[in-house]
Amino acid sequence: MCERFLPEYQTVYVISDLHLGGYVERYRDEMRDYRIFQDGAALAWFIRDVVLTDPSTGRIALVINGDLVDFLAVKDATYFDWKGADRKLTEIIEDPSLTEMWNALNAFVRKGRGDLVIVLGNHDLELALPGPQQLLLKRLAGSGAAQRARVIFAMDGAGFPCLVGDKHVFCTHGNEVDPWNAIEWGRLAFIRRALTRGSLVRDRKLLEDVWIPNPGTQLVIEHLNGVKRSHQWIDLLKPEEEGAAMVAAAITKSPAIRTFAEVMWNTRSIQKRLQQGFMGAGRVEQQEALPTLHWQPATPKEIDELLEVAVTAVARGQRPADLVDGSDEFLMGKFEMFRRTMQLKLWPTSLRDVLLATLTDNKAFDIATPDDVFRELDAVCGSSIDFLVAGHTHLQRARERDLARGKYYFNSGTWIRLAAIPAEALGPGEFEKVELRLLHGSIRRLADESPRLIREIRTVVKIGVGKDGRTRGRLFTVEPSANKGWAMVEVAGSQLPRA
Repeated sequence: MCERFLPEYQTVYVISDLHLGGYVERYRDEMRDYRIFQDGAALAWFIRDVVLTDPSTGRIALVINGDLVDFLAVKDATYFDWKGADRKLTEIIEDPSLTEMWNALNAFVRKGRGDLVIVLGNHDLELALPGPQQLLLKRLAGSGAAQRARVIFAMDGAGFPCLVGDKHVFCTHGNEVDPWNAIEWGRLAFIRRALTRGSLVRDRKLLEDVWIPNPGTQLVIEHLNGVKRSHQWIDLLKPEEEGAAMVAAAITKSPAIRTFAEVMWNTRSIQKRLQQGFMGAGRVEQQEALPTLHWQPATPKEIDELLEVAVTAVARGQRPADLVDGSDEFLMGKFEMFRRTMQLKLWPTSLRDVLLATLTDNKAFDIATPDDVFRELDAVCGSSIDFLVAGHTHLQRARERDLARGKYYFNSGTWIRLAAIPAEALGPGEFEKVELRLLHGSIRRLADESPRLIREIRTVVKIGVGKDGRTRGRLFTVEPSANKGWAMVEVAGSQLPRA
């Protein structure tokens, strides 16, 4: 890339994974709030009192690095709602609990200090569509051309590159290297084109059939969203994906193995394609004919037989990805594929055993611990990038890259609450009390009772030019403050480069 054409800033702030959206409803004897973002006041303070008052004399960028909103968390969520996206986004924008935050973003855009950049994530895919983008522009910038020019949409999978001082910064959500959540960019581009040119009659069949959900989306829609109504914290759990699926299965006493087998088959298929680079779905790009679909939601008649096999079929101590052997027999039915390829082993069925099997990594919240998204991005991003910033994992990171020494990686974490179960809570005598709270299912009980199982880590990545002329990156968290209401607190050991 020719860096002289990149936008230039003196300071870039990066946040991500706000996951705005959700609903409130009564569940049994209490009202439950299923909106996992609860920090509108804190975010508004950060925008007004930190970003807008930044002492930099040059231009500033505020980057929302994916998953600004969460279309998978609304009550009538589906895989990709090109027809209902405008209505759903309007409901999120008009949520009274978010008014202060939206007003603060609008104030930043109107002030003219720099640019607001919105990067596409895997939970807000509908923001790539023309209707939702216009709704966002109206709320963030009004109708003025100058203000609208300060809102930059990075919606094509290429991320957002820029310069801070003389350093190349690249912001990307990170799901593009995650086989659970990679996006079919070519299919998404096809849908955008069809909607933009108004060819709904001609292309309605394509629009209705073209989208194939990634495994993470399929798991959320078909399994976790149902579990979440009773066990409100399930999508806040670390680790995600495989661990959450196993925990949800133990809680509900049903492995939901049909869904899980399909998901793992789909994951393996995507993983093979990712080995060739970022996914592009060039088939749809090259010709606008109805693509051959390999995915269908399975509803096998033999479901009872399948579940009977499944109860004794899934793995103690093994990664769930190992349950399917990676066969490429695409022509066989999913039920037959599953029956042939499942390895007959026993899945731990008690909640404690599953938690012990899945919560083995005590370094999930260590800012220097490498994870799969870091390793994959480090491998596919060139050494010309001085600061590589991702989101997606919900876990803040600050470390030197392995394959590009002297270059640095940050992860902007999240602003939603996280459910974290410490190892000591799984010990004899302790887990019985924790299990009662987990089975009750409400976030309130996890947050208010001891030991506290909810973490709130409002992460900010700041990359800026210092008084000495050097560009450095740092991690901050926004914390409650007795004096000012909120305060920016630097994460110890996160400044890079250090010297």
